This record gives sequence, C-alpha cells and structure tokens, in this order.
Amino acid sequence: MKAFLKEKIKDKKVLILGFGKEGSATLSLLQSVGGYDSLHVADKNSVDIPGIPCLCGDSYMDALEDYDLIFKSPGIAILDPNPTLLAKLTSQTACFLERYREQIIGVTGTKGKSTTSSLIYHALKSAGKPAYLMGNIGLPAFEQAESIEDDAVIVYEMSAHQLQYVSASPKTAVFLNLFPEHLDYYKTVERYQAAKENVYRFQKPGDLLIINEALLPAETPADTIITGDSEKCDIHYTEKGVSVCGTELTPENVTTHLLGKHNLYNIGVAYAAVRKFGISLDTFLSCLQDFDPLPHRLRDVGVFGGVRYIDDSISTVPQTTIGALSALSDVDTLILGGMDRGVDLSPLLDYLADHPIPHILVAYDTGVRLMKESESYPALLGKLTLVADLEEAVKLASKITTKGKTCLLSPAAASYGYFKNFEDRGDRFLDWVKKYNR
Repeated sequence: MKAFLKEKIKDKKVLILGFGKEGSATLSLLQSVGGYDSLHVADKNSVDIPGIPCLCGDSYMDALEDYDLIFKSPGIAILDPNPTLLAKLTSQTACFLERYREQIIGVTGTKGKSTTSSLIYHALKSAGKPAYLMGNIGLPAFEQAESIEDDAVIVYEMSAHQLQYVSASPKTAVFLNLFPEHLDYYKTVERYQAAKENVYRFQKPGDLLIINEALLPAETPADTIITGDSEKCDIHYTEKGVSVCGTELTPENVTTHLLGKHNLYNIGVAYAAVRKFGISLDTFLSCLQDFDPLPHRLRDVGVFGGVRYIDDSISTVPQTTIGALSALSDVDTLILGGMDRGVDLSPLLDYLADHPIPHILVAYDTGVRLMKESESYPALLGKLTLVADLEEAVKLASKITTKGKTCLLSPAAASYGYFKNFEDRGDRFLDWVKKYNR
C-alpha cells in the first residue's frame, strides 16, 4: 500500500478532509510515505497538529479547489461535486479498492452489514484463512494496510458514505437491502441508493455479486447470487428457515446465539460468500456456535428485576424494529424514538397495530411524531406513552414490564442529537437498566 500511495500523492498538494478516527489514520500513513508537495488537514472542529497546517471552523471546505488530492473522511457531505472537484476526491476505501479489489469481499446494505461482515470474517478465520475485517467496522483500513498478505481475504464493511466516490468495486460484492436512511445527508433516497450501488457498479466478468432481487441492476458482468422472498431466488426464506442455493438452514441444523429469522438470512448470505473459498457447510455451521452477537444488535444484556432486557440500539429505521419484534415472542415493553430524519413511520405503526405488545414508550422527536401519527390507528389507542428521554423510558419500563417478559430497546430512529452514537445510546440504556433495577 505504501508504494501505491507514494505514487498517488507524489508532488501533490494533499488535503485530509475530516480529522476523526479515519482522518488520523490517513495522516499517520501519508506522513510515513512522504513525497507530497504539501499536506494539510481540514475539519469543522478545532484541530491542532504540530507541523501540519489546519483549516478549521465553518469555512473549512472553502479552499478545496486549492488542492490536487483530497482524502475525504466518511460523513463529510459533498453532494454533486463539479467534475474538477470530483476528480480530486479519494478516501481510504477508494484506495483499498484500487489496490486490493481482487482480495476484497465488500458488504453493504442499510441493515445487517456489520453482522454479515463479522460472520464472513469469523468463518474465514475459523477455517484457517488469512483474513482482515475493516471499513465501517473495526480498525480503519489504513491502520492495517501494511500487514496484508497477498493471499489474505479482506472483509470490508462499506457504508454509503465510504462508497460514495469510489471508482472500483470489490471482486465479491454483497448488497443486503436498502431502506430510507441518512436522508439528512443525501436529501433523497435516489442519491443514497446511488452511493450504495458503487459496491457493484465497477465489477468485472468473473466477479461475484450477492444482491437482493429488488436491487438487481438490469445488467452486470458479475456472476450473481440473488436473494429475496421468491422461491426463484438463490437465497430465500422458507417455511422453516432460509434456503441457500439449495441448502436449507433452519433452527434445527443451525446452532447460533443470533436471534431472529433475519439473522438466519444474514447467516445464509455469509455462507454463500465464503463457499468460494473452499469452506464446507459443516465447517461453516461449526464456527457459528461460538459467534457472539455484536454489541447493540438485538443483544440480550441480562435479566434485571425479573425482566429480560434486549439492546437493539443499532435499529435506526422502522424495518429493523419490526425485525426485532418478529424475532422475540415475549416483548412486553418496547422503547422507540430518537432523531427524526423524516423516515416514513407508517410500516412500523401498521405492524404495531396488529401486535399484542401492551406497552410502547416513545421519546424525542420521532416519539412525538409516533404519538401524533398513531392517532389514526384505533388499535394503538392507549398503548403509546410519550416520555422525555431514554432514562425516563427505562425507569418507567422497570415498573410496568411484566416479570418474566422482555423490555426491548429498538428505537427505529437515529441517536444523533441526544447521544454520541448508537453505541453510546446502548451503553446508557444498560447503565439506566442497572440503576433502576437495584
């Protein structure tokens, strides 16, 4: 990677745009490579780096045209850049795809990509294959750049932000699903989907694309494994479980700590991705037994005061909350709400109207919307309670949830504005569960 980067940045004026975890890793690697004309950092927040000029504050993006190459961090919004600026944009993901695309399994989708990526990585490692997990999960790619062997498999979780301005696609691409999200960033679902589609847009003959039938492009040079509800799909739900290219996975033959049929689907996709690396079904199923659910993803955090608490803080859209409720049979209290991104809440309200759950606690901006929109659902009358925040929701849940039943945090909304991120929200949830169940 260093030789690749040295040629890419040689004699250029380079800007690192955004100085979070990824921007810091980019700076460290570029400094070790050297050969650039200049190296600057730009971030909205105040940054002080010895020997590195920093552009900070509200005008931190005003001078982008002054640079030859811009390493953009995920989350920095540049919608519809002009052709000149677009040619200057790169990123850790873009560089990895240019350098290592033949070795990469790229996984994207609105939901399930972290679990699926981790399952693929776990299966490869369990089978003795040299493998790395990076991207939107784990360590930034550049922190692992110099340790990658030629025969290693790189499992790269790819967010829409990371895929937005790439010009290469991974040899193995997985596109799980697409729900409206990040509309505060992309403004339209079409822009959001277009960024995701870069996971396969530049694939070549002989590549593999595992993709939901609703997202399948009209043409692709890659071999395809199609997922969906139809029995015609290579991976599809069955009465008992999930069929993967003719092999049925069911709760009877799959031993896993993962909850829910949607996770059986993720397991099926992971198996489809690793078969090409010589991993047998028996080996794959064996490794599942010691795979633990990732934090804040439909995770059982324990029984307190006779009530089981489930942390699904990763849930930021209605569809994932529906999936969580479908996976659990004894939810007595559901906690919803967070930042309002303008997502359509009617699928969730439709589902809740037919669900026997007695207690639905809603908070924050999305909670206010849910209260208002639920007024047109007679079946929800008296079921929803608006609370000030998550702490008040947990406090109330500890009093009203029936012993022996489950309290589920699955917000169906983003955490931003109230918490640092969904991880912080999940951590605080557990803190308050312990506080009010002493």
